[in-house]
Amino acid sequence: MPNPPALTQRQMVTSFFKEAELEPKFSVMGRFMLMLGGLFTPAAHEMVEMAYEFEKPFQVDASQFIKAFGDIATPHAAAVKETIAWYRQKLIA
Repeated sequence: MPNPPALTQRQMVTSFFKEAELEPKFSVMGRFMLMLGGLFTPAAHEMVEMAYEFEKPFQVDASQFIKAFGDIATPHAAAVKETIAWYRQKLIA
């Protein structure tokens, strides 16, 4: 999927909180805590296997998509704004 420019997970979450006019709060759960939680919660157990995705940065490259389909990605700021507006509408409805 097209996604330029690359953002960290923290940057993306922060942009959603900012649009929602909320203060973001972050915490980290290490591999040991995931393993411990996995004894009681299957989803936490499964996260241990995927923890590598959060331990080191990895980059998603959209250049092949852009070459094939053009640069049609919705800018992050617009996507965040539209998503929060949609969510607020659903909460009121």
